[in-house]
Amino acid sequence: MTLDEAIERYTSNAEYERTHGNLQGCLDFKKLAEWLKELKVFKSRKGKWLRMSDLSEQEDNRYKCSRCGNVIHHKNEMNLYTFNSWCGRCGSDNGRK
Repeated sequence: MTLDEAIERYTSNAEYERTHGNLQGCLDFKKLAEWLKELKVFKSRKGKWLRMSDLSEQEDNRYKCSRCGNVIHHKNEMNLYTFNSWCGRCGSDNGRK
């Protein structure tokens, strides 16, 4: 099942519960659909780690998120893409594709 299908299913279930008098069930399904919509937006964020080597030799191990400007330090590029593919500030997926 895709995210879109799950969102549609829980939205439909919420409406069914509402029309059959189950307000709590309606609210629960609506909340699930909202969370899935947020997840869909979160998963669609893409960015890149930009090397900041143009600043100075000391700055050679610094990378900046292309979406929010968050700066991180890493000893080598492989660690950067292996352990920090997601930006800790904005949540964008900055891993190699």
